[in-house]
Amino acid sequence: MISYFKTTRLYGNLYLLLFALFIKAAWIVGLFTNPLPANASLPFIEKLLTSTGGRVVYALLTFLFLYFSALLVNHIANRHLLLGQKTHIAALIFLLISGPFPGLHLMSIAGLLIILEVFIINKCFKMYQKSRMEANVFDIALLAGLGSIIVFPFAGWWVFILPVMLVLSHFSARLLGLALVGLAMPWYVWAVYLFLTNRFNVFNNKWLDIKAGFLQFPHFTFSNDAISLQLILLVTILSIIVYFLERRGMSQKIKFYFLCCIIVVICSGLAILLFPQHYHWLPVIILVPATYLISRLFFIMPRKLAGFLFIVLIGGIIAAQIIYIFV
Repeated sequence: MISYFKTTRLYGNLYLLLFALFIKAAWIVGLFTNPLPANASLPFIEKLLTSTGGRVVYALLTFLFLYFSALLVNHIANRHLLLGQKTHIAALIFLLISGPFPGLHLMSIAGLLIILEVFIINKCFKMYQKSRMEANVFDIALLAGLGSIIVFPFAGWWVFILPVMLVLSHFSARLLGLALVGLAMPWYVWAVYLFLTNRFNVFNNKWLDIKAGFLQFPHFTFSNDAISLQLILLVTILSIIVYFLERRGMSQKIKFYFLCCIIVVICSGLAILLFPQHYHWLPVIILVPATYLISRLFFIMPRKLAGFLFIVLIGGIIAAQIIYIFV
């Protein structure tokens, strides 16, 4: 199955759609058999889900959003020839590893964070050209600042700018200043808006929550989500190890692309360690770079071994979904 997606075939997108329906089937069924999702407290979503027809619309919209997100992730990989040729593997892996996490199957802010990640990683890949460096650094910092308002550890996407500039030997006080301004701008605009609407206490409460969460470890439970997260992290770490073992045959540009993905995963992991109450956001924050790293692992792996590992992942993730929804 993996070998089929190693090239861009005529019906590749159709087969991706069928695979997405297969891997998300448990969630779609669960939407009709379980109580309303946690984010259904929003009035328009609660109203939408009160009828069977509304649930069908909700399931269709969330499924299509995730499917087109996978195509967008794959488009960026092919645009930069991340795997040396155009393939559908990135979309396939994205759909697979997004399977166990509930936030990616609902109309939630997780989807917005994924889109931000795609735009940031595209800007980062463009930094290799060293053209429009200042604009790319500012855009990355701006998007990371926007994401950090939603989930503060998303600021790890800003931190990774610094080692990337060092790798490119392009570090300067001017670029650092632009990065700081870009990070602060969304916070500044939000604070001004709240001040003008007499709701500045929301901004203060946000900062108090951030300070209170610093190095405050929550009580971790042995849950289905935790098992899924460990499985994805294990494969991601394996992909990073393989990258360092096999990088000699790669061009400098491709090395840089994957090094960016590794730096993002490390910086995001450190951000989660500093604010551990957000640990359940880690798979969302690293989903795009992890997709690219795991895609390369499957791309260079022997066909039979890749097929075996892929089946194991599918089985584990589908079992995790079924247990989470129906048990």
